[in-house]
Amino acid sequence: MTLTPSPVDLTKTSLHILELIGESEQHFLEQAVRAESESRKAVADQPGVPHAQLSLASVAPKSLLRGWWVELQEDGGPIIGTAILTPHGKTSEVIGYDPRSRRILTKSLSVYELGLPQTTFAAHGRQFLRQIGW
Repeated sequence: MTLTPSPVDLTKTSLHILELIGESEQHFLEQAVRAESESRKAVADQPGVPHAQLSLASVAPKSLLRGWWVELQEDGGPIIGTAILTPHGKTSEVIGYDPRSRRILTKSLSVYELGLPQTTFAAHGRQFLRQIGW
C-alpha cells in the first residue's frame, strides 16, 4: 500500500518550503549587504588600495562587463575610485575589488564581474591590469 499525500498536504508543504527559501534568500541578502557595508568601510579606511579581505565570490553579479576600460591616470592609479566604462555606459565609482573573482563593488552597491577588457585598453593598460591581478 502506497501512501500519497493529498493535494492539501502538498500545498502546505510547498508553502512551507517557499517560506524557508524566502527566509534563506533574505538571510543571504542581509549577509551580502553587511559584507558590502563592511568592505565600503574598509575601503574608506584605505583609499586607493583594494581591500585584501574583500570577497565578492559569493555575491551574484548584476552583469558581466565585456569590452571594459578605465580612464588611466598618469600615475597608473588603482581601480578603486574609478568608473568602469563599457560600450553600453559606465558604472558608478568602484569602492571594492575582489581580484580572485574579478568582481567589483560600486558606490551604488552593485556587483559586476569583469570580463575581457577592450583590446586597445588591454594593449595600453598592461601595467594597470597587472596591478589589479590580471
